[in-house]
Amino acid sequence: MNPPFQLIDYNKIKNGAIILFGIKPAKFFLQCRVKITIMPEGSTGDSYRDVEIIEDNILVSYHRVLGYFERNIPIISGFNADSPLRTDRKKYPSPALDEAIVNAMVHRDYGDMSGEITINIHQDKIEIINSGEIPSDIIKRKNKIESHHSVLRNPMIAHMFFLTGKMEKLGRGLSLIKKQFDELGLKSPEWTFQSGYTKLTLYGVRNEISVNSRMLHFLAQAMDAKLYTREDYLEIFKGDIKERAARLDLQKLVDGGWLVKIGDGPATRYSKTSKKLPDITG
Repeated sequence: MNPPFQLIDYNKIKNGAIILFGIKPAKFFLQCRVKITIMPEGSTGDSYRDVEIIEDNILVSYHRVLGYFERNIPIISGFNADSPLRTDRKKYPSPALDEAIVNAMVHRDYGDMSGEITINIHQDKIEIINSGEIPSDIIKRKNKIESHHSVLRNPMIAHMFFLTGKMEKLGRGLSLIKKQFDELGLKSPEWTFQSGYTKLTLYGVRNEISVNSRMLHFLAQAMDAKLYTREDYLEIFKGDIKERAARLDLQKLVDGGWLVKIGDGPATRYSKTSKKLPDITG
């Protein structure tokens, strides 16, 4: 009878067992390596620094990569336009980084001898590259994620990550990564595929807010300390726009920090902040 988890077959240790639990498995499988490089001048720069090579089994490697991020990803501090309190956050959301590393380790193509995971840390983005492409019907136009079930290239490895609480196997991982960045107003992550490899680019910069002439007109005439409703916004333009356009305009002004949203549902109100009026960008 085979032991549980299918790590041994007819008294022979499976490759997956070595990848999961072996000591220095890269001696047998070069593709188990993880290489992390800080690239202060970008991909075309003349210098790079702090190259870290990790050759442990993937469960240990997972924790070592997250530890590296914890030590090297900077804290971003700032002040809200209407609050004296400083806010601190990681430049990149930690849960999204965790999920990105799990995906790279669980879904990479371990049959590719040159398939080590490459992590490039740039000034304003992180690239995570692994062998094996995500099916083309899951991601459209780099970051539009279609509804899908969990596609497991390495079921045994995925199951071990599931048992240790590191993944769900529900097909939500990509959406969770995107949601974390969207909630912080950061530029949306992008997945690209080439020659059998997947590259996930995580951006540490704010998503550019497109401001139109309506939004600028509203801000110019809005009074400090006054609370405005969506109906007030619609009234200013006297039927020239529909409710959906008003809702999108107001949300962009909130995302850009020019308005602060107070309350929810029918009680929602908006108040102008002290942030400088934007230029028209769209």
